[in-house]
Amino acid sequence: MSGHEEASAATPQAIADRLQACLQDNDGDPKAFIDALAAVAENHGLVTLAAECGGVSATTLRRQLCGHYPTSLSTVMRVLRVLGIRLQVQAR
Repeated sequence: MSGHEEASAATPQAIADRLQACLQDNDGDPKAFIDALAAVAENHGLVTLAAECGGVSATTLRRQLCGHYPTSLSTVMRVLRVLGIRLQVQAR
């Protein structure tokens, strides 16, 4: 199985674990999180992901996740939802 096939076949739990590890390893740095989310989105297939998110083109989504356009919380939440992940907040 190629790297792209492996990433595309990643389970929501595997993706959540990857993003959680990114947050922990980078002390919650938002840029590091968005970079990791961008990599997950690319591996998932941005065209498909954007279509499933609704209201955002693949080009706009790529630009937001790559830092060329501001990334909104609503975009992050839509991407996570499509990937089968929910955002949680907890006390330190």
